[in-house]
Amino acid sequence: MLKIECVIPKAPTHAINLLIDATFFGREYGYLCFHNNKNIIYFEEIKSESIAAFKSALYKLINAGFRFKSFTIDGKRGFIQTLKSIFPSTPIQMCHFHQKAIIKRYITNNPKTQCGLELKSLINVLSSDEPQNFIDQFYSLQAKYAEFLKEKNDNKA
Repeated sequence: MLKIECVIPKAPTHAINLLIDATFFGREYGYLCFHNNKNIIYFEEIKSESIAAFKSALYKLINAGFRFKSFTIDGKRGFIQTLKSIFPSTPIQMCHFHQKAIIKRYITNNPKTQCGLELKSLINVLSSDEPQNFIDQFYSLQAKYAEFLKEKNDNKA
């Protein structure tokens, strides 16, 4: 297999919004990719999406002089804690695509309850230009079904 080396570009003078994701082409072949929504800043061939590879790549960017305004990540366990420990005051957001995928995993494509149906409908608002609209509707839905959700959680269903 051809090994492609990443050349880290010169760090800009301003802080950037860093987006981080991994893409796999099979079970043990993929790339960890850091970009700023316009340009790929760093990529590395990986066999698994590990915190060690994530931290190593992040420190390479820090050592190259990059500063960060925010992070958007895919929600891999441990990544949020790692970022918070290194950058305690930098905002971290989970990618909307991954948020939707997680919600669909829990409610399925054909939810049986009214709460599930309304949540499935609500996730379409997630990527809108008005994030506060999603937040308001989500909290409203949560309040509307508070007893139902508590019952489901108490029964571990």
